[in-house]
Amino acid sequence: MNRNIVNRVSVGDILTRGASIVPDKPAVIYKGEVWAYKQLEQASTNMAKNLLDICQQGDTVAILSRNNIALIVSYFACAKAGLLCAPMNLGLKATNLVHCIKHSKAKILIGSDDLLEEIREVDNKITRQLHVYKIEDEAIDVKNDDEIPSYSVLLKENIRSLENIIIGDRDPVQLLYTSGTTSEPKGVVTSHLAVTLAGLTNALCYHYDHNVVTLSVLPLYHCAALNCFAIPTLLLSGTLIITNGFEVNEVLESIDRYNVTNFVFLPMMYSEIIEKTQKTKKQYKSVKDAIYAMAPMPKTWLENIHNIFPNALVVLSSGQSEYTPAACIQREEEQWSKAESWGKATALTQIAIMREDGRLAEPGQSGEIVYRGPLVMSGYWLNTEATEKNYKNGWYRSGDIGWIDEENTVWFSDRKKDVIKSGGENVSSVVVERCLMAHPDVETAAVIGVQDEKWGEAVTAYIIPRAKESLTEYEINIWAKKHLARYEVPKRYVFVDELPMTATGKIQKAQLRKAMKKSM
Repeated sequence: MNRNIVNRVSVGDILTRGASIVPDKPAVIYKGEVWAYKQLEQASTNMAKNLLDICQQGDTVAILSRNNIALIVSYFACAKAGLLCAPMNLGLKATNLVHCIKHSKAKILIGSDDLLEEIREVDNKITRQLHVYKIEDEAIDVKNDDEIPSYSVLLKENIRSLENIIIGDRDPVQLLYTSGTTSEPKGVVTSHLAVTLAGLTNALCYHYDHNVVTLSVLPLYHCAALNCFAIPTLLLSGTLIITNGFEVNEVLESIDRYNVTNFVFLPMMYSEIIEKTQKTKKQYKSVKDAIYAMAPMPKTWLENIHNIFPNALVVLSSGQSEYTPAACIQREEEQWSKAESWGKATALTQIAIMREDGRLAEPGQSGEIVYRGPLVMSGYWLNTEATEKNYKNGWYRSGDIGWIDEENTVWFSDRKKDVIKSGGENVSSVVVERCLMAHPDVETAAVIGVQDEKWGEAVTAYIIPRAKESLTEYEINIWAKKHLARYEVPKRYVFVDELPMTATGKIQKAQLRKAMKKSM
């Protein structure tokens, strides 16, 4: 026991170390409320003890909450207690959330008032199967339910000792459910070791030190916000500012007020920032790393972002829940010359391209992107078949198609399921989307293949124009023909006001395919 405490790798110890170094320093700021390291450490330790009075080490605690202090306290409390923390993906429908809560075999459910009410409307039995605690939010008007105790009771002092809690390096610490865009959501289990090493790796990638001030707008139930930014910030004893989603005025005010140094935004968020600052020409010089995710951005966007954040490195970072991100990041010297690439593998990641026959491809050859390293998930929760399917010939299979050049830079072509086979050619939806989004009148584009007698699959583009009636099909088709190969040019354009999105900004192409199929 004593030896485990001396040399263990535990995510829960991150706050303990921070509190011993900078006890009074702001650790987390939410809606102007400041929690110092010693405060966060004490609250999570108390909660860990109280949780163990209700359940046993190794049990699951489900969290149903938007970004707030309670979610962070609960996450670290679970880590300290040797429990598996399952922050639920709020982008899922209520029926899927009920499935995930049940599938996780959670013994405890901690949730926001309004979200618990929504769950009970779908399944009124679920709260009786669990020990349920509610997170009150004064800003949300919901029906008061005195039968459900407040989450705050879990923060009361408890004389119980945590000295007998043995935590192994590969013990699970988090259970994150996928967005379920193509199938039922799967639970990705990640260990204390993988989360800690990912934190250190990301700190190196994003140039963190103890002065880092990170703004997190993405939901903390997603690996990008949790593992790429929140964990490394607290690991380095920096300051984490969290918001509930992206609101451009709030974001820019926070960057200015707190001298934010690091953040990750999605392309559509950067688009709003560009539009908002066009008139003011205001610059934010405190920012050192302006990371973007999900997809490359047009060169004109990158130029504008560099003007807004003149001292920042503006690079793409990539990864997935199953390989604790980031797996790839563009390097400073490649932010312009290889802006459309994924960059190079991170410090603890080995990347290769695997051909259909299972052999590794040569530089320049296309195939499935595969990974090796300590950041690979422990597996899918209660799904051995799906876990084994993702491993092949000693590598983790990502489901992404791409290639690696002579300088070991990784280039992403498309998700395997999103490659369009049109007229005997393989068309990358990403390439077509990138081209269309470079048009000054296009805000967002999504490209899918639609079954077609002549082409097999017809390249079909969904487009959100920047202003209604500002763009015609003729104009965008001329643009596409000028910049794309003949077989890549869309056969059909659909102008829409919005696209189906996951909570983390992924376009749900499966829904677009389903809607198109119904309309034919």
